[in-house]
Amino acid sequence: MVTSTPTGTRSNKWNTAIVSLLLSVVGVAVCALLYTDESVGATRDYPPEVVYHLNKGSDLLKDGKLSAAKAEFEEAAKLEPKCPEAHNNMGLCYLRDGVLDKAADCFRTALKLEPLYMPSLNNMGSVMYRQRDYDEAVVFYQQALSVTDNSDAEIHTNLGNVFRDKGDYAAALDHYRQSIKLAPDHAPAYNNLGLALYRMKRYDEAAVEVRKAVHLRPDYSEAHYNLGLIQEALGNTPAALACFQNSLKHETNQAYADDTRKKIRELTKPLSDDQHLAKGYDLLEDRQWRRAQSEFEQAIKAPGQQGKAIAWNNLGLALAYQERFPDAVTAYKTAIAKKPEGFPAAEYNLGQALRMLGDNSGAEQAFRRAIKDAGGTHALAHNALGLMLKGKGDLQGAIKSYKLAILQSGDTLPVVHYNLGIILEKLDSSRDAVREYKIYLSQAPQGLNVKQARERLKRLGIEAP
Repeated sequence: MVTSTPTGTRSNKWNTAIVSLLLSVVGVAVCALLYTDESVGATRDYPPEVVYHLNKGSDLLKDGKLSAAKAEFEEAAKLEPKCPEAHNNMGLCYLRDGVLDKAADCFRTALKLEPLYMPSLNNMGSVMYRQRDYDEAVVFYQQALSVTDNSDAEIHTNLGNVFRDKGDYAAALDHYRQSIKLAPDHAPAYNNLGLALYRMKRYDEAAVEVRKAVHLRPDYSEAHYNLGLIQEALGNTPAALACFQNSLKHETNQAYADDTRKKIRELTKPLSDDQHLAKGYDLLEDRQWRRAQSEFEQAIKAPGQQGKAIAWNNLGLALAYQERFPDAVTAYKTAIAKKPEGFPAAEYNLGQALRMLGDNSGAEQAFRRAIKDAGGTHALAHNALGLMLKGKGDLQGAIKSYKLAILQSGDTLPVVHYNLGIILEKLDSSRDAVREYKIYLSQAPQGLNVKQARERLKRLGIEAP
């Protein structure tokens, strides 16, 4: 048995990396060079001085000069109060500055002027997303998408992000794939599709999608970073380090760069055997057998002797879960040898691995040693020994072992009742067998042997509960 240990929090970059995708700035299509992140779709005729301030503000916003840009948009709004572009772009200045309430006020003003103004619908979705009001974000993004006849790749990506963070991965994947279908060169869609697959622990698929984003945009720092996290999850530390270094090379956001440097330090700093053990325990619980194996192997190699026998035992578990039973047997035997005072857990695990290899005699001996080393009290080993004795035809010995397993576990191992019922049925003790099957079904209504227990009761003329 292994116990879990608390895990650290993951980098918040997964949540913040796509913020830049959510900000839409719109200029004015009036015989002038404009900075636009997305097309408005219709041209507008404004007085030349309004066009001047809008275009100048857009250029300043593109250069990140938020205060100066906002002043230009405010001037445009004074000259033309019914100009939704001016209010929308003022809102973008606030949004990029993190002043969400004022940003929302500007976008609402734009929407009062033009209720189906797509950029402000999209940007209101961004505000709601950043405030983690995911339901409202969905409403605004869906309204924006309907204005485009469901044909805007960026808004599909934005909706995918919201559904992903809501935990609705099916909807998220659908929107990312629609985005890619509409715009096969839209790198953020591949990057965020990879993030969703990462969170679903579909690491190999996630790596494929994020690599597509990197191929489309070699300087895409967030995609390099995300690919590093995926490689880390796959246990490919050298590849992960290379990805984080690539991310750092292209990163312009200081906070993100600091986060990336932290990840690099974490991966390059040697861990103690206890730290490797703790990571391995978490990975076993997470059913990531290959990565758990790597952590236990690192624990074995780490300086110091504390936990080495435990590391070999848990390495055996990671190998057994991968059905590498001969290697697991070697690991368990090494663990036992390193703990001559007795190691019941490793003896029990050894017995189970030998069972899977068909060495019932060796398995029986291992289970008996586990019981002996545990001072006679090892419920799991008693149950396993009962199976071995039954296989030898020693039914009375099996019954004794099963009853000891029930007693020593405090009757918390339902499967033992099922096993005991089979023996009693063989001995024509039908009434006692029925009792055991019924106990099993009441304690484990979703157990692996429920169907067989019901069938056995039916053969004995009893309707299963």
